[in-house]
Amino acid sequence: MYIDLGAEPAIGAEKDGQKIAVEVKSFIGESDIHNLSNSIGQYNLYKNILEEIQPDRKLYMAIPNYAYIGVFSEPTGQLIIKKEQLKIIIFNEKEGRINQWIQ
Repeated sequence: MYIDLGAEPAIGAEKDGQKIAVEVKSFIGESDIHNLSNSIGQYNLYKNILEEIQPDRKLYMAIPNYAYIGVFSEPTGQLIIKKEQLKIIIFNEKEGRINQWIQ
């Protein structure tokens, strides 16, 4: 399934036997808040679509380590993670490996 309608591609996969979809976000836009706002809006849109067409697949937002250390580790970012119940994959953009899963 191709989730993103414009920029980064989504990846369908499995983790521990659970079907997941991963929306990769770069966070290189105008500002951290603008990036956060757009990402949350897209995440919720894709989550709602997935709930209808593939209810057994869970959506994750993959973000580079610098985005988590930046906007997501700040109080506003932590509030959004909690309120939106975001599932996040934090990856090392240089090494191309996953650092942390937040469920």
